[in-house]
Amino acid sequence: MENIIGFNILAFLIAYLIGALNTSIIVSKRMLKEDIRQSGSGNAGATNMARKTGFGGGMLIAFIDWTKVVFTALIFWILKEKAGHGFETIYIQLVAFGVLVGHIWPIFFKFKGGKGVSAFLGFVMSWNIIVGIIIIIIFWVIVYFVDKISFASMACTFIVVIFTFIPWFNNGLLTTIMKSGSDISSMQYWLTPMFATLVSIIVISKHHQNIGRLLRKEESSFRQSILKKEPGCKLFKK
Repeated sequence: MENIIGFNILAFLIAYLIGALNTSIIVSKRMLKEDIRQSGSGNAGATNMARKTGFGGGMLIAFIDWTKVVFTALIFWILKEKAGHGFETIYIQLVAFGVLVGHIWPIFFKFKGGKGVSAFLGFVMSWNIIVGIIIIIIFWVIVYFVDKISFASMACTFIVVIFTFIPWFNNGLLTTIMKSGSDISSMQYWLTPMFATLVSIIVISKHHQNIGRLLRKEESSFRQSILKKEPGCKLFKK
């Protein structure tokens, strides 16, 4: 039991430190010579970077953020499967969660990071790549019709939680590196739904200001705030 707790605490801390290397802040300081948190919404995430640099720049940040979660989870999965010596006790869900926590509350940047949407996609991709693709499609469909990135983000986190409670998505053949084994009645089966629910609550709570603006019908438009910087991008233009 002590080994299980110790290895998982260590894995979480390493994952947290990786997540705390917030891509938006680092890139904005290096490339733009300013802190992205001092611009736009003040959020250190892909959407705010898109407001500053355009759609392509935001998508690049989002890609880096979610692949950071996937690769960290993958490395620990390899250690779990191959290394032994206690690594087999590590819960990959906790690793992915650690990266996301680091992204939102980065120790290197005074605990002020992003809202965790792209990192949450990394969590989903680490769990089930098919669901990840479905969520990406649903996200952009919502954005197309509603024109609000924040609403699409919150809706998708809620939808993911529903998927995690479906056995053939949670622990079936479609599951990737978070597969918990053949006994779907085991406690480990519930780790993914538990962490997905926790992450969903965190991500939605980080959008509390967006929720207020949505209710007041003051939330910024995706097309007006981001696509206006991309005159050649016609995909989302009506």
